[in-house]
Formats: sequence, C-alpha cells, structure tokens
Amino acid sequence: MACQGTTCSAGQPKPIINAKTYMKTVVGSLGLSTSSSLVQATLVTFDSGVYRPLAWTNNATAMNTAIDGLCNGNQNTCSGYTNIAGGLQDAFTLLSGIPSSFGGAKVVILLTDGQGNRPIPSTSNTVGSNPVAYQAAMNIKGSGATLISLGFNGAILTALNGYASVDPNCVGVASGRRHVYAGATIDDLESFLQQIAKAICGDNVECASPPLDQPACNTERSAWDDVNTQCGTECRAQINQFSSGIQYRTCTNFCAGVGRKCVSGSSSCTSGTTTTCNTIRSDSSYTCRCGDPLYF
Repeated sequence: MACQGTTCSAGQPKPIINAKTYMKTVVGSLGLSTSSSLVQATLVTFDSGVYRPLAWTNNATAMNTAIDGLCNGNQNTCSGYTNIAGGLQDAFTLLSGIPSSFGGAKVVILLTDGQGNRPIPSTSNTVGSNPVAYQAAMNIKGSGATLISLGFNGAILTALNGYASVDPNCVGVASGRRHVYAGATIDDLESFLQQIAKAICGDNVECASPPLDQPACNTERSAWDDVNTQCGTECRAQINQFSSGIQYRTCTNFCAGVGRKCVSGSSSCTSGTTTTCNTIRSDSSYTCRCGDPLYF
C-alpha cells in the first residue's frame, strides 16, 4: 500500500484510517488461525522504499497490529512516493522462498491509492511506462500466484489491469476479465469484499458486468471533481484541469476516479468526433463519457 501526499500526515486523517480498517477486513477473510499453519500471510509496504513489518504468520492479531503501525513513523516513512515496482518485487521474493512442496494457493493483493512513480517516474499513465513494476507482476503470475489489484483515489486503472491476473473462471463474453477492483475512495471497495474473498480462495466470482445505470451516473455528475459542464444525458462531462500534473490525462483515468468505466472522450460537449478512452490529452479541459460501474 502507498501513502501519498498528506494522506499519512497530521495525525492520520480519515483516508489512511479507512485504508487500515479495510486492510484488516481483508485479513479477516483469510482464515488465519494460530491453531493451524495451513494459511499464512505477510505484509509488504512501500513509499519511496519497501518495508516488511513482519514475517510470514498465521496470527491475525499480529497482522492487524502491523497494519495499525503503518504511517506511525516506526515501520515506514510515508513519504508520498509510490514504489509499486519495489513492493511487487519484494512480494515475488517472498513467494520464491515458499518451498516447492507447498501445494496450496498463492495470492498477492496489491492495494494502492496512487500511480507507481518509483523507481521510474512516469507521466504517460500506461503499464509500459514502469516496466520494472510490470515485469515484477509478470514474475508473480509466472510463479503460479494470483495477483489481485485494488485501487482507489489516484490509482491508475490501466496499470492495475496490467498487473492483475486474468480470472480463469470467466469465459465467453467475460473472457479475459482480470482481478481488478477499483473505486474513487477506499470506502467504494467495500462492495467488492465478497468477490475479493472468493478470488483469494479460487472460487467462482460473478463475471458479467452489471447493466449500464445511466440515470444514476447522470445524477452523480454534480459531485464529480473538476466538472466544468454536464453534457446532455449520456453521462458525459467537460473536465477542467485535465492536463494538471498526472491526475487525469486520459478519460480512462478520470472515469476510474469516479468509480466508472470509460466509454469515450471528445474535445467538447458538442463535438461529434470521439477519441479512445486511453488517448493521452494535454488539453486544459476535455470531455469524457463514463459508463458502467467499475467491476472487472
């Protein structure tokens, strides 16, 4: 998990507290028990560096204590950087230490609120822009482990999708669906807990996306950040500060930030020409059409 900006400073504001609570809820679904060594877990944290607060354990209390210690100054520095590459590399190292005789499932859960910017800073918002992280994810999946990507706030959807494993249970029109769960805030990930628990256990998950809830999307637009103009009734909006830093740059990233998939982009509300969702824009404002809730 990465702690960015002021998220981890000034007495731990709500975002990091909520993230800790969410992480402990996920831990609760693992079935850790001190009376059995069949299920074990560990924790890797990252900011500019990478840290291991504890070794492999079957003790849920020890895991929760380590989570509570995050961003307290004793287990990582929470500098605001997001070293996803280092975190995934360390996870692969830990997996490599598991004896070959182990016959159980191996799962890595990546939780991040930002874009990987260490060890290779990037402004292109694509998986390939941080090849070290992408290669580490490939190594994890190549070892037979399942990689589940959880993202919120400024997490880059295209990168999360590239890191994650394909769900082998999804076939037909849902073929290729990956273990990716994303939302605008950590609270939005609560609705995915059951699917995540099933993915951890290798059980079947719901593979079909829900139908487009256009009216709900149109209602939400007034609460979206940086909206200049709400366009018609197609869940479209013209977004200000589109080229500001690396916050948006593509409609895929903007729509992911409000918890939705992207449909298309365009230069204005009235433009008849559309662009693909992953087209990188440097405009001061741009129009995005969002669609289905994120449910990969």
